[in-house]
Amino acid sequence: MPGVQRVGPVTAAGAAGPSEPPGPPARRTARQGEFLAGDGIRGIGMVCIIMAHLLGGALVLDGVFSEGFRGAYGELPGIIGSGFQLGLPMFFVLSGYLISRPWVRAYVLDRRTPSARRYIRSRVLRIVPVFWLIGGLMLFQYGSHGASLLDLTEIFGFAQIYHETAASLFIGQAWTIDVEVAFYVFVPIGAWLLTVGTRRVIALTGRSLSRRERVAVLVSLLAVATVASAYVRGTTAPGAGLNESLPATFYYFGPGVALAALELEFTGPLARARLRRLAPFFGLSAAAIAVGLSVAESHDTFALIRTRGALAVAAGAGLALGALLARQLGRGDSPRWVDNRLTRWLGARSYPCYLLQSASIATAVAVIGRVGGGPWIELLVLTAFVVPVTIAFGAVVHATIERPLLTWGHGQRHRTAVPRAEGPAEPAPLDQRVLAPVIATRVDAP
Repeated sequence: MPGVQRVGPVTAAGAAGPSEPPGPPARRTARQGEFLAGDGIRGIGMVCIIMAHLLGGALVLDGVFSEGFRGAYGELPGIIGSGFQLGLPMFFVLSGYLISRPWVRAYVLDRRTPSARRYIRSRVLRIVPVFWLIGGLMLFQYGSHGASLLDLTEIFGFAQIYHETAASLFIGQAWTIDVEVAFYVFVPIGAWLLTVGTRRVIALTGRSLSRRERVAVLVSLLAVATVASAYVRGTTAPGAGLNESLPATFYYFGPGVALAALELEFTGPLARARLRRLAPFFGLSAAAIAVGLSVAESHDTFALIRTRGALAVAAGAGLALGALLARQLGRGDSPRWVDNRLTRWLGARSYPCYLLQSASIATAVAVIGRVGGGPWIELLVLTAFVVPVTIAFGAVVHATIERPLLTWGHGQRHRTAVPRAEGPAEPAPLDQRVLAPVIATRVDAP
């Protein structure tokens, strides 16, 4: 009734006066060995990469691809669109950190190396079944384009970057998976070589290396390798086998491996307090580099893979991941914008979504076609179709194939933790190969 207030049972707490309003929900805190931002980075990065490809696809449909993002969408939107491509380095630097972490800890702490058998099984289950399933379906849909059995073997054997054929166009963005697989192979071999070399030095000098000295050795080697890799990337022809091989792309992974070593130096209370103060500085520095790279990329399509651009990419990605890692080591949590239910959900499904995106774009072109009205209209229509379709089918593949296999492989219920976050850096940068199904479908495309 109006004017009458229903009152619940009186309790001792209620009699004392009104209760305090509930505070904000508690943040997730890290369990031992867990990197909270892992799946969140992948979820956000996946959306950024899909949007970058859609921005380019809309230009192809509108016949203005040659104008680039800046010319077609305007100065500020073009810069923001170019910045979406920076999702790729975050995937790779995350892989560098998480994949190498057990091997780095074994070397720095002079402990037994991880089980090679479990490592191989984990990597195979994570990559191969989903890739073979989606790749096979896309091959059936788009055809082999006259490729030989050897050509197809290279595609499904994660070696298409070394000998590209017309058949690879149906899943051209998967060159990043080839790079990932090469990194997976390199990690245990590199760890073994480093361990053997260190033992020989100890035998010759008669002096063992402290933990800090081992960290210094590893980080120094990684710095040299990162600079050399950026140089190779910037001085080889884009699209060539060497330009997309691990020697030319290691600079993506190097900062993540270095962070896996450096975190072992920040274990005490004073060090963690210092990290709490450094985290915002790292984040702001990474943001400044990202803005500069976005502006550069909006002017020059190859800015990110020139030597200076590659070094800036490595620095920016390393600082961004370092900021999140410093935040977790210093405070035990992660920013809510990167670590929440939605981003974790998307991140867990990012691999199949990444592989399916070009098929979704091609389907959108075949079903809807060119709608006209300029690139913005084309972009809106493409986004409205491609994003939900890609995520929906990616979720189905994750639920029916990816998650059950990973659960079986881990021997426990699948959940978003370090074993889950050690997955690959799937999405690829914007290039015309991911738009190949669009170009092949549209006879009026440039």
